Amino acid sequence: MQPDPRCNPTQFYRDVHFVEGQALGERQDDDVLAFPPLEEEDVVFDVDLLIAEPFYVGHDSMLPWQNLRFWRERTTLNHILSEDALIIPSKGMLRACAISLPDLWKSRCCLNSIEDFDHSVVNATLGACGHLPEQEEGPCLPFSVWQCGEFDVLSETFDVMEFDFSKLICECQGKSQVKFTKRGVCHGFVLWIDWVMDLHNSIVISTGPDRKYWKQGVKLLRTPRTVGPQRLRSVQLCCSAVLEACFNPLKGDLKIILDFL
Repeated sequence: MQPDPRCNPTQFYRDVHFVEGQALGERQDDDVLAFPPLEEEDVVFDVDLLIAEPFYVGHDSMLPWQNLRFWRERTTLNHILSEDALIIPSKGMLRACAISLPDLWKSRCCLNSIEDFDHSVVNATLGACGHLPEQEEGPCLPFSVWQCGEFDVLSETFDVMEFDFSKLICECQGKSQVKFTKRGVCHGFVLWIDWVMDLHNSIVISTGPDRKYWKQGVKLLRTPRTVGPQRLRSVQLCCSAVLEACFNPLKGDLKIILDFL
């Protein structure tokens, strides 16, 4: 009687590829072994499970949605996945909240003429956002909010869009209206991705502003706005805002449009 080849692990793979933050060559650890990468021709059966950590080495100083590289790589592996393959994480939720960040906003104001020297050429390099000319769009900057000096959350957390990893990577759009829950000066919005690990939405890894080990994307306003809840409504007070976002899968960029109501 011949053994069932499905019981032999070597029928599924020949090598193991292991990646970690610290180069293996720099470590003297007998418990860590480096193997050649797994090639596609080594895969005999369709893959039923694709699992990955929702972050990449070297991406810790980049914007949260640049970790959607996982979605792109999952798409390139689609031809070896079974029809009902389990993808972990199963989806990502782009979330946001309004925030007051006076120290960060001041540090990112545009430079103009200083001692009769024109410094405006460095604005793009430094990621200037405050007092930008109307025709220019400020960048979204990666920061750990808790390291940005004084800050105060002015709204509830709200969902902007969903990234479904069971499908191939595609352009995504989302639009949400948020009501301000606290009076204050809004300097921008903080955006991040919550990674949903299972199909039942019971295991979620949040990368929001209350998590010290993650960076969020901060979209600073050209001009700060005084905001507050509906019950404090006045002529100078904004009670809500609309945030619209569009994800470009080719560039991995997120375009953000804000409108105060």
